[in-house]
Amino acid sequence: MTTRTPPTSSDEHSIDPAASPSEAHIVIPPAAVIFDFDGTIANTETPVYEAARIAHEEHGLELPMTTWIEIVGTADNKPLAERLRDALGRAPDADVMARAEERHRHARENVPVLSGVEDLITVAKSHDRQLAIASSSPIDWVEPHLIRLGLVDHFDHLSTRDQVDRGKPAPDLFLLAAARLGLDPANILVIEDSRHGYAAARAAGMRCVVVPNAITAHDVHPDAEIVLGSLADFPFAHFGF
Repeated sequence: MTTRTPPTSSDEHSIDPAASPSEAHIVIPPAAVIFDFDGTIANTETPVYEAARIAHEEHGLELPMTTWIEIVGTADNKPLAERLRDALGRAPDADVMARAEERHRHARENVPVLSGVEDLITVAKSHDRQLAIASSSPIDWVEPHLIRLGLVDHFDHLSTRDQVDRGKPAPDLFLLAAARLGLDPANILVIEDSRHGYAAARAAGMRCVVVPNAITAHDVHPDAEIVLGSLADFPFAHFGF
């Protein structure tokens, strides 16, 4: 079970998801919702980090959470083999990489949809909102997951890291998604899990709800307007749904 850190009462950017419309500022309903993928729709980030951490450890290296947080969801998150090659000055051990690939395979085949994702998709679609993905992962990682999870047909467009010049925190992925949706970025709501994803969404001129997962809960989201402990707490009334 994924552990999430709920927003605290001291977090001035968090809102009470049970607040009535009179207690929370009502905004113009978004015309579309763009989801990040890793850590937002499915918590692939935890097994991916564990695979990377163990592979580093088996080579006598460390990969602390503080280092991972700085690269998760960004263009700097290199493939594991490349990261190890840079650190070692040589190719990583084949048996270590085989074990890491097995952990990745387990993630590809077993990670479930995070709580609240399907409800938000259902409600958004019932209100004729468009849906899209903007992910720092390549299409050959994102699309098979969405197919396995039975979600791919809900999304009008999939924008992934291999389709843009710059990854998050640059706004390119979100701007590409907006162009494909045919919408002004200001009319789009983004669901993200990381500080870097939030920065990219805001740089694109979009509103953003941050829902940290077991990995990004270790990060700080000082500028986020809304931080939720789970997407199951999504404040539908706040966004006009």
